[in-house]
Amino acid sequence: MQTHVVHPNRIQCMLRECFDILKPFEVLDGDWDLNILPLSESPVYIGCIELFIENKPWSENSLRSMAIELIKQGIPQWARWRVSDFDEREDEIRSLYENIKNYGIFSQRELLKGMPCYNPDGNFNDEIAVAIGRNGNIFLFNGFHRTSIAKILKLKRIPVRIVRVHTQWKEFCERSTMMCAKNWQEGLSYHPINHISFDWLANQWSSNRADIIKENIGRWHNTVLDIGSLFGYFSTQLEDDGFQCTAVENHHQFLDVLYKIKEAGYFKFNVIPKSVFDINEFEFDVVLALNVFHHYLKTQDKYEILESFLKKLKTKEMFVQLHDKNDQQMNGAYRNYDNDEFLRFICRHTGLYNIYEIGEENNRKIFKIN
Repeated sequence: MQTHVVHPNRIQCMLRECFDILKPFEVLDGDWDLNILPLSESPVYIGCIELFIENKPWSENSLRSMAIELIKQGIPQWARWRVSDFDEREDEIRSLYENIKNYGIFSQRELLKGMPCYNPDGNFNDEIAVAIGRNGNIFLFNGFHRTSIAKILKLKRIPVRIVRVHTQWKEFCERSTMMCAKNWQEGLSYHPINHISFDWLANQWSSNRADIIKENIGRWHNTVLDIGSLFGYFSTQLEDDGFQCTAVENHHQFLDVLYKIKEAGYFKFNVIPKSVFDINEFEFDVVLALNVFHHYLKTQDKYEILESFLKKLKTKEMFVQLHDKNDQQMNGAYRNYDNDEFLRFICRHTGLYNIYEIGEENNRKIFKIN
């Protein structure tokens, strides 16, 4: 059983259907993905908020009240047929909360390896289950208590199992994968696509670059300009860390994917669908320019456009990844700077003078300039 790791922010709604833990994975057309409820309105989420945020006594908990009413009608709740038995749920939910607070949430495979996690009945099949709708939105199908508690505790990762995918989303993923295969060698994506449907897809540039930037970015900063955003990977990563991002991308085939990922993940970052040299705003706390600027060294006209842009830019720090001077694509370029020359060129026009080498991937170094 394959599991995926997802940020709880990516899950905003739940399906109203009853979940069958024994039902196999399915790709399903139709309107099933429209039968949803915001997770914030679900009885379990509200009950957890009342327990752990509002500190209401269990006797006044709305989840308990709802469950008891249904039990009185002969409808069991969490395998409890009697009110007295259901009241044991308080201790179980509180124990689950403390366990997640102390250890996080582990997949069932990890539980089998003896992780110290809440698993009172020894049933290791009960993974958090999600379905993916036509627009890529991830809907909760099972694991309401764990997911609600993860949101309350502001966890950044939970394991989930995909049990259903809408036919339209599957077709979108297939088109996107074919597009990647046409653009990059060996069918790789250029960089990760931040959606669990693409976890299997190999990348030319890994998630390590985002990790390096996160480790070095100034926490007192707020706004980020992501130049040449492609599928919006850096904007999605930094938004989850609290930054307000602007993704700039002008290639329509990449924009199609970027917009879909933004919608699917409920991301709020701004998208500018044109060349960064045509933007009207130049003041950002942080600028990301990874493997971008060298394209503007190839002709005099583009070189002068880059010069003008850097002079207008007002930023506190910049992250750049620079090309290899010996790349074949740079043969005959108007300017073909090595790292030192290129860094001096950027500093001279931006007014930033401190340079730090912070990482490297695929033999291209990553620098922070402030």
